[in-house]
Amino acid sequence: MKKRVLGALLLLTMAFSLVACGNGGTGDTGTGEGNKKEVKAEDLAQALATQITYTGKIEQMDAEDVEWLFELEEGVTGVAYEVAGVSSEKVAVFTVADKAAADKVMAAIEAVLADDLDQNAAYDAKVASRIENAVVEYKGNLVILCVSDDSAKAKQIIKEAFGE
Repeated sequence: MKKRVLGALLLLTMAFSLVACGNGGTGDTGTGEGNKKEVKAEDLAQALATQITYTGKIEQMDAEDVEWLFELEEGVTGVAYEVAGVSSEKVAVFTVADKAAADKVMAAIEAVLADDLDQNAAYDAKVASRIENAVVEYKGNLVILCVSDDSAKAKQIIKEAFGE
């Protein structure tokens, strides 16, 4: 129980630091006004799923499974991909109406990551590292998650999608 609480606290700390730095100091408040182009959740999720190498075959999740896993509230839509098994590799991009909705989705993402860490970290240090280095960002009207071995590539794909 202590490990789970500690893991959740570490992940929340990481998420808040990523959110604080996620806009790159451009002054963008996450409203989309500072974006150079509109980014569609489906397109960004597919780019993250296809342009990064994963340990297994990454497949798109059913909409109902995405809604259940991330406990999405009404008005939030999402597209997600995952690798089957214990790798914890996944991509998810959610469209939100405002910062309040984004905060709720970020909390749901952190809960999923904490659960993944709790269930898999004891089996494989590589999986734990992958989860701890997950990319979680809020840009424009999108909340983005990418759990892979190549966080730098994920960040690059996200920047390019937003024309940064």
